[in-house]
Amino acid sequence: MGGKIKLCIFMGNKDVENKTRIHYNYTIKPIELKGM
Repeated sequence: MGGKIKLCIFMGNKDVENKTRIHYNYTIKPIELKGM
């Protein structure tokens, strides 16, 4: 849930930052799932 809140906040910022943050989250999530 914390990640969703961060995404909403970043959506209010520049599109470049928004796309970068979303891409970063999608890249990290699979790694965390594999770790568990």
